[in-house]
Amino acid sequence: MQETCLDKILSGKFEYEHDSLVFSEKKIDLIVHPGEKATGIFHIESSKEGILRGMISTSSPRLVCVNAEADEKTAAVQYSFDANGLEPGNVVRGVIFVISDAGEYRLPFSVSVVRRYLDSEEGRIRNLFHFTNLARRSFDEAVRVFYSRSFSEIFQDSDRRFLNEYRLYSAVPGSAENMEQFLIAVHKKSPVICTTDVSRIELTDVSKDTVGEITIRRSGWGFVHLDIDCDGDFLRMESFEYTADDFDGDILTVPYQIKRSALHAGKNFGSITFSCTGTVIVIPVVVSCESYVDPDKKMLKRKRQHLIMELMKTYLQFRTHRIDVRKWCSRSMNLTEKMLRDDERDMEARLYMAQILLAEGRNREAGFVLEHVENALTLGGAPVEFEGYCNYLEALLNRDPEMVQKNAAKVWDMLRRNPGSMRLTWLILYLDEKVAGDTDERLKLIRKAYEKGSRSPLLYIEALAALKEYPENWDDLDSFTIQTLWWGVRNGVMYESLISRLTYLALRMEGYSRLLIRVLKAYYDTFHSEEIPETVCTILIRNSRYGKEEFGWYTIGVERALKVTRLYESYLNSVPDDYDQLLPRQVLLYFGMKSGVSDERMALLYANMIRHQSRIGDLLKENNDNILRFATRNAELGHLSKNLAVIYEYVAALKEIENKDAFEKAVSPVIFRHRIRIPDKRVRNIIIAEDGIIPLKKAPVNEGRAYVTIYGTEYSMAFEYDNGRLAVSGPTVRDRQILRPAHFVHALTTFGTDLPGVAFYICGIGRRAASVSSINVDCARTLVGSDQIVKELREEYRRELMRYLYEHDRIEELDDLLASGSVKEFGSQTRAEVVRYMVICGMHRDAYDCVLSCGPEGVDPKILVRLVSRMIQEGVNTEDPRLLDLCFMVFCEGKYDEAMLGFLCNNFHGTVRDMRDIWKAAVSFDVDVGAIEERILTQMLYARSFVGEKDEIFADYCRRGGREKLIRAFLDYSSYEYFVKDRITSDTIFSEMIKRFRHGDEMSEVSALALTKYASDERKVSEGIRQELSGIVASLMERGFMFEYFRRYRRYVATVALFNDRTFIEYKASPRCRVVLHSMISCGTEEEGVDSYRRENMLDMYEGVFTENLVLFFGETLQYYVTEEKDGRSNLTESRSIERDVSQLDRNDSRYDLINDMLVCQSVGDTESLRGLMKQYINKSEIVSEVFRLK
Repeated sequence: MQETCLDKILSGKFEYEHDSLVFSEKKIDLIVHPGEKATGIFHIESSKEGILRGMISTSSPRLVCVNAEADEKTAAVQYSFDANGLEPGNVVRGVIFVISDAGEYRLPFSVSVVRRYLDSEEGRIRNLFHFTNLARRSFDEAVRVFYSRSFSEIFQDSDRRFLNEYRLYSAVPGSAENMEQFLIAVHKKSPVICTTDVSRIELTDVSKDTVGEITIRRSGWGFVHLDIDCDGDFLRMESFEYTADDFDGDILTVPYQIKRSALHAGKNFGSITFSCTGTVIVIPVVVSCESYVDPDKKMLKRKRQHLIMELMKTYLQFRTHRIDVRKWCSRSMNLTEKMLRDDERDMEARLYMAQILLAEGRNREAGFVLEHVENALTLGGAPVEFEGYCNYLEALLNRDPEMVQKNAAKVWDMLRRNPGSMRLTWLILYLDEKVAGDTDERLKLIRKAYEKGSRSPLLYIEALAALKEYPENWDDLDSFTIQTLWWGVRNGVMYESLISRLTYLALRMEGYSRLLIRVLKAYYDTFHSEEIPETVCTILIRNSRYGKEEFGWYTIGVERALKVTRLYESYLNSVPDDYDQLLPRQVLLYFGMKSGVSDERMALLYANMIRHQSRIGDLLKENNDNILRFATRNAELGHLSKNLAVIYEYVAALKEIENKDAFEKAVSPVIFRHRIRIPDKRVRNIIIAEDGIIPLKKAPVNEGRAYVTIYGTEYSMAFEYDNGRLAVSGPTVRDRQILRPAHFVHALTTFGTDLPGVAFYICGIGRRAASVSSINVDCARTLVGSDQIVKELREEYRRELMRYLYEHDRIEELDDLLASGSVKEFGSQTRAEVVRYMVICGMHRDAYDCVLSCGPEGVDPKILVRLVSRMIQEGVNTEDPRLLDLCFMVFCEGKYDEAMLGFLCNNFHGTVRDMRDIWKAAVSFDVDVGAIEERILTQMLYARSFVGEKDEIFADYCRRGGREKLIRAFLDYSSYEYFVKDRITSDTIFSEMIKRFRHGDEMSEVSALALTKYASDERKVSEGIRQELSGIVASLMERGFMFEYFRRYRRYVATVALFNDRTFIEYKASPRCRVVLHSMISCGTEEEGVDSYRRENMLDMYEGVFTENLVLFFGETLQYYVTEEKDGRSNLTESRSIERDVSQLDRNDSRYDLINDMLVCQSVGDTESLRGLMKQYINKSEIVSEVFRLK
């Protein structure tokens, strides 16, 4: 296309009016997502009927126009933008260049890269605020969005601090409850609170199945899952779970049923428990199913039971000799009288009264009372114990041996029929003389009642009395004996005489009885017997009993230096974990030589020594080797506790021991372990999400404690329950880091650098800005290569690591680092740094591939210059247009070198302005610019787009011996612009034309016109050159050309004088127009008159330069206007007036001049001069008539 343009110019075909292009868009604005390709289209239309011809290119290699050429009336330009390698926030700005025969155009474009937003039924989700609104309006839709793959991308800016919570609560896909917990954890909503309309259900006299309802009201919006649990066989529920769909607004009605068939007599207790999102509501249910009982009778019954209990206490006080018989009788009589006042027929009270009267010696009154009781017994219905009691009192009253024996037999018979009866057993003890006099028999009888389930204090006191009377009769310590002794301890009935037998039997006893130990302790506290501590320690050690209670006994044993095997081991095994006193020195010395306890106990001992090291002198130092071995072994096993923490920190600080490598290597993984206490017993696991670390950490909860490794200071935790439900951790959770990592810096930096978590800590992530030094360089390498660390941190430390390795001249390591990882997965900042160091290290081809695949954004232009220059010098892919695009992009950044400029000069084809800029830079570098000069000149002619340096470029191109065709075309076009369009043209152009003229080169018509016009100015050229050019003027006149400036050549061209009497009017317009001159000539006064109006078509003398000439004498004024007629329309474009005055008159002595001189004389009244001039005019006219006579 451009070559055709040269041919047209050289053939003298010029276009007066240029076409223009109309664009459908003033600017292209695109919004794209990272990694995607965006496409679009814009239209270009020619403003006239001509065909649009041109080329389309862009300033950015990311934006490519599919149809790079156009050859039609209207062009639809399709384009695509590749956002691969870009990140949210990047903005790519540039220009689409259109180079056409209608000129050069620039269509700016701007592409903004934004992160992907989530789309939902309610609209686009940009942040957590939008998401919360979605959850409020459509909870189910919010659940779908919450578990979508790209949800994490909304955590930007201030929302980023909640990313850990999202990682925690999104671990179980599809859980609506966990999403609810997430919104609560990030403070976007309050928990849904459920309340009931009742706090207690109490029903009485239920005689049939009963139905009731509980109304539940919820406050707030969100997930609701209500679980119901019933405690009570008589309760029935319609459903045991409800969801938000079951609520009518904020109200839910829960029906329940009481089953009459499942109720027992009296009060039935149960409960209904509602569990909802961590809220637990327990409603007690009490259902009474019994006949009516008079409240007065209930009160009397309770009063009677209380009086009987007081009677028993009073008797025991008497039996244990705490009160005498008189006080016992007095108090007891008072109590029985109260019973009889409430119920005078109370048989039991009368029997008590009879016994009291007998004790007081009031036998007659006692007999009277017994008579009444016997009469009542004949009526039947009384308990058998009352009959036996009556027989006992009769025997006591009469003292007749036969009656005693007879009544004893009766009671024995009753006891056989009612074995285990406490009262009948007690009666036999006093009624049967054989039993009363035989201690063994008494104990056997009491033991038998005990074995039958009797636990009456009456029997215990009798058994204890029997044991005291004959201690040697004990054979062993069975449960009966121990229980009897314990009863005595509780009631303060202990006998020192029993200690020897008690300790003897205790040592022989098989098995272990905690109650026995408590008995022994009571006896020791009371009597301080020396036998008891040794006995107890022996029993405890034999039964491997260790604990807080046992610790007191072992302490006594150690203090008294008892000779008991494994006493010290048992002592250490029983030391409480919170014991803060220094252990006895003999214990420390003992375990310094041997160890017969668990590592846990030894840890306690060593920790105790370390805590009190100021009080034990050199004893701790003497054990340093043992402590080191112990610490190393436990660290290797991964053990950690409060005491081990003390030991580990002590060993880490030891300077006396040089070789601690094994310990330091073993302890590194456990340094960051936390102990978390959770009071909620329902929690089964704790889950930790830590800033910067990808894997979630899950630890089981045992006995309310969980141990989990946490490396940083920023983390979030959640609780997991049996059903997988997660809940936010509460304020009652206690989180404690067991060890202080600062005490283990040497161990961590020596042996822990290959662990990502340790590297995470050493690099100080979260506490300070990323930096790499000699201390953490290995850690940084671990972070960069770990898939457990988030991408942002890995890249940040990759950049810092590259910097460090380069600054410290560790090039081989830097090469290895550059070769690792996938550059395409890096962010733009990291990728730019990788390219930078690749270029520095000579990995040019790798760097080039990276730039081509991911784009040059962010790379230092200086680095890009080095890269493309090397590629050019090596001749790699020099034909690849992407290399040329990259070079131009770098050049636009103001960075270049000689090789790159040479490549651009030889290959770049853009707008004239861009090529001009390259040319200027190349000239300053003394680069060969011939090729680009030719393209600039050619394109200026093709697109008619010129720059200020065009003449300088043309001159240089000519000096270099450029292509003749182009030079001639450029001269012709410049001449056309100068002559037809009145463009200011440099003297350089005309100098070249003069040079060629003198050289004898052929000159085109337009160049001849332009040059002769230029040379007509005396200021431009010398008189000699003007004389040389006069031949061209003569030739032009012979071809019919005549212009005003020709008059300036009249000295050299005689024929010019023929036009001396003519006044020339020039007008420039499109050759396609018809130009009409409308004129009239007037004289100086109105009396002299006005010529008539004239309308004449002006002559197109050359390519739109229209001329008209006419005769105008002194004193005449020509008034005219010009109209252009085209397409049936006429437009007035110019109007002027021309007046002939003295200053405009030439002195050529022609008849025209004589007439003008005569008019001047006439105007000034010079009659004499006027006559002379008239004579001259007549003479000259006669001569002309004679000489030029027609034949």
